[in-house]
Amino acid sequence: MREPDRHVARFHPHRTSDRPIDGSLVASPQYLREHGTPTTPEQLAAHQLLTQGVETWRFMSDQRVISVPAQGRFRADNGAARAAAAMAGLGIACLPRFLVGQALVTGALVAAMPHYPVPAVASTCCAHPARKIRALAELLIRHLGTDDSPVLPVT
Repeated sequence: MREPDRHVARFHPHRTSDRPIDGSLVASPQYLREHGTPTTPEQLAAHQLLTQGVETWRFMSDQRVISVPAQGRFRADNGAARAAAAMAGLGIACLPRFLVGQALVTGALVAAMPHYPVPAVASTCCAHPARKIRALAELLIRHLGTDDSPVLPVT
């Protein structure tokens, strides 16, 4: 086994489906004033969506899931960058609530389409033999995705 492979082999995926991460569809009040507020997932096709890449956004309607291809000019694989772009009025973003909670409280972002919630996703982390890393993973598992989860500032 090569040296890098040995380190990778120490990580063990751990699914934490009992602690889902809640998502929110958000936009700045300015963006919604200028472009209108979508009321259904199908109307998102007429909006700039702030995406991670080529992806599909999912929404709940009663007990069924509605899937919508998400397209837009702005792409970033960093949630904080997408949150900042949403606050700057560049479009609508689908982000974990722990990233946008503070902006929702201050009014920098508002929830878009609250009648179509984003399904929560199970979180996955990796177990590491180092005690400090395990402690951090356990802290994240306990707090992310809950209504009382810590809100991370987006700067």
